[in-house]
Amino acid sequence: MKRIIFLILLCMIMITGCASENGGASPDAKKGTFCGVEKTGSMELSHAKEFEVSFYGDEFALIDINGTGRYLLLNEGKTLP
Repeated sequence: MKRIIFLILLCMIMITGCASENGGASPDAKKGTFCGVEKTGSMELSHAKEFEVSFYGDEFALIDINGTGRYLLLNEGKTLP
């Protein structure tokens, strides 16, 4: 039971990202940073219009689905920001 609760909490943390100093969500598309890591690029999507994939160094990628949510993808061996 504890393992299930732990996995649920871990998934929630991964989906929501991390909090900024002011308590809000930390992604700042205008500044190009997420959790203090600089945005290094984005995926060119020719047909998809409802989502965006942004890369932040070799640390992680962030998938932003319009109106649905954000998904944080960590590279193997990396830790949550």
